[in-house]
Amino acid sequence: MNKKPKALFTFLSLLLIVNLACASLASATATPIPTNTPKPTNTSAPTATPITLFVDGTAEDALEETIFEHVTGAFEFNAPKGWTIEEYDNDVYIESPESVFFYVAVTNTGYELSADEYERFIQNSEDFFYGYRDGFQETLREANESISLKLIEKTYPVDGETYFARSIYQKFGQAIFIVEMFGSQNDILSNPSYDQIFSAFFQSLTVDSGAATSLPVYALSWTFQTADQAYTFQAPQGWKYDYIEINGVFKSVEELISPDEHAVMQVFSSFDTVNYGADDHLNYLEGYTERLLKSDYSGNSNDTQILNKDTKNGKMLLQWKSNTTSINGYALIIEAKDSSEPLLILIFWDQPFDEIYNQPALDILNSLFLN
Repeated sequence: MNKKPKALFTFLSLLLIVNLACASLASATATPIPTNTPKPTNTSAPTATPITLFVDGTAEDALEETIFEHVTGAFEFNAPKGWTIEEYDNDVYIESPESVFFYVAVTNTGYELSADEYERFIQNSEDFFYGYRDGFQETLREANESISLKLIEKTYPVDGETYFARSIYQKFGQAIFIVEMFGSQNDILSNPSYDQIFSAFFQSLTVDSGAATSLPVYALSWTFQTADQAYTFQAPQGWKYDYIEINGVFKSVEELISPDEHAVMQVFSSFDTVNYGADDHLNYLEGYTERLLKSDYSGNSNDTQILNKDTKNGKMLLQWKSNTTSINGYALIIEAKDSSEPLLILIFWDQPFDEIYNQPALDILNSLFLN
């Protein structure tokens, strides 16, 4: 979730379909320091418009008559008959008896991303869930920029078997919807009705972008597990992931960069116990973190201010800012416990985007700090 195969399905090209159907999904290395830009404003979009991307709709009788509405109210659809539905806070999986999946998800980016930022959201998602696999191959990419819609198809290996996925992204203001079909390529190819059912399913899908923009920002997420497997938290989807080996108190940092490149999360792990073994990791790392913030994160101006500090059960949460680099942020320090290593997590963002990123950052860190 890759020799380029022949066309897997007999559907019209996306661009031709869009021409036929005037609308689609519905509704209308070193860490980069964020740059100072004007404060964004929330955007809104039309609500509850039926999808008309696929026009054949030959498999409507394969769908349930009952409409399934997602708990967010952001989308609803008619599921294929006999398929199993698994609903989560911001997405839903619909599984066939043969384990072919349809998938629908929604995320609120807090304000409308530019065309380049939206493209980064898409590419970051593709790279993280699919592109990292050896043998991955993208087989189709088409778009209609006028309606912020992109279709991507690919094949990729899973446990020695080749899988196929078709992903459709569409942006309505600050809401991004994702609709996918994925599963074993052999299963999908051996049953052409999957393509027809997906078309009918997609045609049944209605989205409410107004409801979507009321959701928490970047709540669509994946489970991040620390290197020592001691801690997990929910990391935002659509952010660029990177793993970097470093020298110093920690030996590695995993980095996530928002698609607008105005927010960064860094997870420092693999603590160097040989050279920096300290009995009191919490106080040691507090001093280390403050020195780090005053040097690397303040443009060496030493103006970083610690605005608030809270300590609980071997954990310390710091709120900080640097006026020289115009960034705000949090730092979470967790001391070693049992078999776990000391951990440092930094989340920071450009100050004009405080209303966008402050709460998501606090939610992520509180999920670790309070538990």
